[in-house]
Amino acid sequence: MSIIELYEFMQTNALLVEMANLHPDETGVRPIINIVNRGGARHGARVKVSNVPGKFQFDDNFSVTLEDTPRVVGACKIPQNQLKDVVAWVKKNRNHLTCIWNDDGSMTNAQLFSGFVKL
Repeated sequence: MSIIELYEFMQTNALLVEMANLHPDETGVRPIINIVNRGGARHGARVKVSNVPGKFQFDDNFSVTLEDTPRVVGACKIPQNQLKDVVAWVKKNRNHLTCIWNDDGSMTNAQLFSGFVKL
């Protein structure tokens, strides 16, 4: 099954999402952004941002917190103008990202993806 077929299957069958990589066409920012719900995390709400252009790299990323004034946690290697855009996107989508972070697994894909505003 291709990733597109899987996505279409998940859309039509309202499967739950616990993690997703958001791409530039979905966010309006260049870096890939990884979103998750809280799960077993022992830290505050945040998103992960890939340092690698065009794909999410689990061993080369940093976090941006969902606080009123977002903070960068970890080694940010992307250009400052891209970081500025990521922070602006996080601020613009903070309420929805917080809902995802606090979700107990009941949010459908349609709910998850329809709540974002592109930068």
